[in-house]
Amino acid sequence: MRTPRSLVAATMTAALVAGCGSSDDDAGGAWTYTDDRGEEISLEARPERLVVQSTLASALSDYGIDVVATFGPLRTEGGEVDPQVEGLDVDSVEDVSGSSEMGGFAFEKLAETEPDLIVSNMYVPPELWYVPADEEQKAAELAPTLGLDFSESTLPEVLERVEKLAVALGADLDSEQVHDGQLAFDEASDRLRSVAEGLDGQQILFASATDELLYLAGPGAFADVDHYRSLGLPIVQAEASAGSPWEELSWENADKYPADIVVWDSRIPEAQRESAQDQPAFRTLAAAREDAYVDWAAVTPPSPAGYARVMDRLADALEPYAD
Repeated sequence: MRTPRSLVAATMTAALVAGCGSSDDDAGGAWTYTDDRGEEISLEARPERLVVQSTLASALSDYGIDVVATFGPLRTEGGEVDPQVEGLDVDSVEDVSGSSEMGGFAFEKLAETEPDLIVSNMYVPPELWYVPADEEQKAAELAPTLGLDFSESTLPEVLERVEKLAVALGADLDSEQVHDGQLAFDEASDRLRSVAEGLDGQQILFASATDELLYLAGPGAFADVDHYRSLGLPIVQAEASAGSPWEELSWENADKYPADIVVWDSRIPEAQRESAQDQPAFRTLAAAREDAYVDWAAVTPPSPAGYARVMDRLADALEPYAD
């Protein structure tokens, strides 16, 4: 598993770049889309054979958009559906992921899918997530690539950007599936707001870790964390280190902020979380003394339905600490 430093992109959420847009004619007519790199994609018809980064593919599935293949996480080492793609029917898609730590493609498999369009999001534009720079041009020889900018924006902007793409790909925003997803998001937000009121100011850290460092979610870098803060969760306002979305603390300084609850990045191994208890400064935190830990789904399918599931689980975990 990559460390938080190498997963900077993986945990930075947000989207919608002003001036980027799309147009979509009837399914049988020409299709154009201007992506967040400013590149106009023109096809003879709306693309049907989509190859999409797996987390984004899951979000599109919540709008009724099917894909033929994905790249990126699908299953955990134990064979279960990876939480990063919750809601996606992983058995219905071809996995064309490469074998490198940075993702990429198994190009023979990718070619066999005969893609019309290859889609990913971007955390460090113009780099496509899970597409190494030296593979992007090779992929573009098989099909146009499309990038959504997920950097430095709010969660509502993230969701709006994905929705716009979904509509361009044929989604019906009046469908029961889409309506139910939005309703679930609104209800989950209200529920989390109610839980926040009961926490009575207890301080919450959103954190990740390695053997060397404790990582705290910096302001503005994590759209989900900022959304939870806007709902009233008393989240510690860490100070991001230069060039990082995290405040990076040595374990000797792990007690910099008071913390009654630690919300751990769910991608780090349980053993890593347990080893934090061996750090003297960390053990002084109220959260450590009381074993007050809950999970943070730091990478979530960016759809209303996807975030509704996550917020409901977060509310479930925090309710025992509320009055």
